[in-house]
Amino acid sequence: MSSKKNKDGYYSQYVPTGKKKKDGKPKYKKIYGKTKKELEQKVDEYKQTLRPINDANMTVEAWSEIWFEAYKSVLKITTQSFYKTILNCHILPELGTFKLIDVKRSDCQLVLNEMNSKGLSQKTVNDAKKIMFSLFESAINDNYLLKNPAKGLKAIGAPPKKRRALTEEERKKYLDAIDDSQSGLFAALLYWFGLRRGECLALTGKDINGNTININKQCLYPDNNQAIIEHSTKSKAGEREITIPNEARKYINFENLPEGYLLHDANGNPLSYSEQDDIWKKFIKKAFVDGTEITKHYLRHNYATMLVESGVQPQAAKTICGHSSIKTTMEIYQHMSESLSENTHNLVLTMGQETE
Repeated sequence: MSSKKNKDGYYSQYVPTGKKKKDGKPKYKKIYGKTKKELEQKVDEYKQTLRPINDANMTVEAWSEIWFEAYKSVLKITTQSFYKTILNCHILPELGTFKLIDVKRSDCQLVLNEMNSKGLSQKTVNDAKKIMFSLFESAINDNYLLKNPAKGLKAIGAPPKKRRALTEEERKKYLDAIDDSQSGLFAALLYWFGLRRGECLALTGKDINGNTININKQCLYPDNNQAIIEHSTKSKAGEREITIPNEARKYINFENLPEGYLLHDANGNPLSYSEQDDIWKKFIKKAFVDGTEITKHYLRHNYATMLVESGVQPQAAKTICGHSSIKTTMEIYQHMSESLSENTHNLVLTMGQETE
């Protein structure tokens, strides 16, 4: 039936309910809307409620397995790992045992609120919001749900931490703490080559070619602890050769590295997530007894800063660091320019003064 405009200005339409009256004639429901568009939306939503549900007992966890296999299992391992982490660490612990048809919008919002209370980043909370929406939207398309309970959620999360380079004093403490242990080698590789964690942990002796290191793979943790090696980098830009600085040879004995993984467990296999985390924390505790927070990504930022300090041009630095966008590289150059500008200001202030 078509819609019509009533005397009160509202639009209305009769929609069959699928049921019949005692006399055998079909029953209708009258639906109203302030505008034609609103009416069409309400009519569509009502028709959705008339569809039969495939399986009223389907749980969120069971559906997530079907959804992942159907739509995400063909993606890169890194992307699969991202989805699994969000699902297994944040969504399923809260909603996994719920029947799909029982999940309310407030249940989904509580998932995000819990993530926010843990201080998780805006990006992580927003990623969880998007994944929940996609998960339930696919359930609607397969007739397991009538409406999406993850629609209209608010994602907050903590603002991203500001990345920075190490100060001169921090660099000295860091380098002084490097020794010939696994933790020392891990720290030295991060410092002198600005590698992403996964790139560093995937390095083998065969990747060292004279005066360069070849970056062509990464170590991943799709199940949160056990390592796997993916023979590709985060992006195409990540595949690169990095020149070995002369100074780096004072901290890394390149002539005595194993052919296998440079960072490995007792059996020569890549370090598990907990193992690599332990040796990093051990090194940082040794280097900074005052508890200074230094993350692995600080070392990447620090490396790019050292390139700037050495006079390397932005486009070349982008290639060396494996940045996909020049914007990332230029942010570091901008930060350095501001620091140099402040230093220049101080020099001008004291210009002409006699030095003692």
